[in-house]
Amino acid sequence: MTKVKIAYTIDLEDIPEEVSGMLQKSYWSLKDATNKLDQPVTEKNVAGVIEMIDNVRRSMAEIDLRLEDLHSILYGYHQTVNQQQPNFNTKEISDKLEELEGSLENLKQKNESNK
Repeated sequence: MTKVKIAYTIDLEDIPEEVSGMLQKSYWSLKDATNKLDQPVTEKNVAGVIEMIDNVRRSMAEIDLRLEDLHSILYGYHQTVNQQQPNFNTKEISDKLEELEGSLENLKQKNESNK
C-alpha cells in the first residue's frame, strides 16, 4: 500500500489537543497489536502465529510512522511557542540600552570636539 502525507491547518493553540487525540489513537493501535502476541505457540498454530507476527510488525511500522509525524509536529510547535515567548530579563535589556545610550553620547561628544 502506498503511503502519502496529508496536511491541514489548525490554530496553533489547538495543536496539543489535536496531537493528544492522535497519540491516543496510536496508543490503542499499539495496544491492540501487542495484545495479539499474548498466545502460546503450539505445533498446530505455528503458521498462524507467523502470520500474526507479520501483521503485528506491519501495524507497529505504521504506528512508528504516525509517532514520527507527531514527534515532528510537537517539535515544530515547541520551537514556535518558544520563539513567540522569548525568555529575556527586562533589567538586562534596560541596562544594555543605557550602556548603548552612553556610548552614543560619548561618540557625539568626540565628534563635536573634532570639528
